[in-house]
Amino acid sequence: EAAALAAFALRAAAAAGTYVVAVTSPRTPAAVAAALAARLPAPHVVHVWRAGAANPYADLLAAAPRVLVTADSVSMLADACRSHAAID
Repeated sequence: EAAALAAFALRAAAAAGTYVVAVTSPRTPAAVAAALAARLPAPHVVHVWRAGAANPYADLLAAAPRVLVTADSVSMLADACRSHAAID
């Protein structure tokens, strides 16, 4: 799943002439976060959620022109819908 998600995000970013900023959630398995990080090298960014660490999620969402959200997080989907970003 992580490989397919990263590939889709890379294609979308290339088509838009931009880069991917991926943000994991508290429920993202460590193996999935690691797979995304491995498949999205610089200039792409993968922010892995960590308890107690600063979380740029809200700021990134507010600034994003387009958002790719997986179906396994209803709260992240709702956040994306509240933003003004296009949603994939």
